[in-house]
Amino acid sequence: MLSSAYVSVGQASTYYEKDQCYYDAQIGEYRGRLKETLGLEDLTHDTFQNLIRGNNPITGESLVSSKGTNQKRAAIDLTFTAPKSVSVLLEIAQARGNGALERLLLESHDKAVNKSLDRVENVYAASRVQKNGKRKIEKTGNLIIAKFQHDTSRELDPTLHTHSVVMNFTQCADGKFRSIEAGKLLKDNKINGLYYRAELAKILQEEGVEIVITDKERMFFELKNVDKSLLEEFSQRAPQVEAKFQELKAKFPNMSEKKLMQSAKLQSRKVKDHNVDRDAVRNINLERAEKLVDVDKLLQKFNPKQQPQNSKEVVQSKDEVEKEVKEVLFKVEKELKQSTGKSAKWEQREANVLASAVKELFGKVRASVISLIQNKVSVEKIQKIQTMHSLLIESLHKTKLNTQELFKLNSQFVNIDRHQIEEKIENARTTIGCERINALRSNRDLASSIAGTEHTHDRDAANIDRKISAPAERDRDNGAEFKRDDDAHARGSGANYPSITKHDIALAEQGGREQQLKNQHQEGIEK
Repeated sequence: MLSSAYVSVGQASTYYEKDQCYYDAQIGEYRGRLKETLGLEDLTHDTFQNLIRGNNPITGESLVSSKGTNQKRAAIDLTFTAPKSVSVLLEIAQARGNGALERLLLESHDKAVNKSLDRVENVYAASRVQKNGKRKIEKTGNLIIAKFQHDTSRELDPTLHTHSVVMNFTQCADGKFRSIEAGKLLKDNKINGLYYRAELAKILQEEGVEIVITDKERMFFELKNVDKSLLEEFSQRAPQVEAKFQELKAKFPNMSEKKLMQSAKLQSRKVKDHNVDRDAVRNINLERAEKLVDVDKLLQKFNPKQQPQNSKEVVQSKDEVEKEVKEVLFKVEKELKQSTGKSAKWEQREANVLASAVKELFGKVRASVISLIQNKVSVEKIQKIQTMHSLLIESLHKTKLNTQELFKLNSQFVNIDRHQIEEKIENARTTIGCERINALRSNRDLASSIAGTEHTHDRDAANIDRKISAPAERDRDNGAEFKRDDDAHARGSGANYPSITKHDIALAEQGGREQQLKNQHQEGIEK
């Protein structure tokens, strides 16, 4: 499960500060490419307080201009929550001193969170910048994220979750720090939550832990062999939220269910007690579990995997996995095109394809592996288009290439501008044609200037014109008309080329005749 929301400077300064275990080096850490840029190491109280205010934690200087500082949106809290069965099993393992199982569950959750945050940084790190008088979104690919791991709810039920506080700034190409364009990140909660669950499910399965899918639509899962009675026992918040939700729904029937649920969660939770003895709570939770199941038998069913796979088998399986993932990606992409057409933008289409592929391969392949292969496929497509583009420009003078396939593929990508390609094609294909056109137009200009010659010259020219006009008329009747070899293909590709009319040709021919008459007249005078 994943939830996301903006947090203010005040909220972050108090909520994260009160629980001192947030700053324990074992469960609190920085992540993101800006960690190295800002020279950060361990997560400390002072560095966190500086970052949440948009200041450089080393120098204390402001990273974001005062105009771009937003006290109410100082950061975005992405909270990744493990399935309830993982939390309950972790609580029992810690209470019974089962260190191996404890490490397996904590590390699996942490790995899944880290992979999800890596994707957040790669896909969503962006800011609005001013370029040529226009505001545009610039991809930056860098963030600084503070991670805090907790293991209980406000009701002190076992609830393993990680607060990932994404500071509201990123470094742009010009070296300046600006606020994050976070609309898409907040909107894609479902996709990012699915990504985390798929990653966690596969990591657990690789360690020999079996899972059971409980919701095929959203791909929620629980651990096999963890009794349902335990999940209900340690889910006190769910009935509280549901009761408040129904109460608000009756009171505000016209409000959306999403807003009602958000209000229900906020209004039904009690103030968090920061002076709890965690060991005492864990022992109480163990007693609650022992009343429902045989705890020792439960723990015996979960043993960390001992023998790793043979390296040769791993290499072979990677090739097979890549082949399977590509087949699924192509299949779901085709299905999405048929159902939605080309209405969705390229990035959104890629996200939808990834979500569908992750669902289909849930529990079989890690979400991070699917994402990596999808990126590889996208790069291959782009390279194919660029190769076609180069061949087209290079061979355009010699052959008639079909540009429709190029534009068909090109329409799937947002980072290749079709109009730029058409412009290059236009320039390449019309170089010779434009030279011909300019020659005709120069003759037409010449004809206009000759029209102003003296009347006596025109009279003599008219006499000569009657002698040579007949052959010229026959040439025109026999089809002596300028025609481009590639006009038909130009119309087929949709490109717009300059048009040459019969009137243009007639004017050019008239200019040529008059020039010829002038030359003959001049020769007569000289004689």
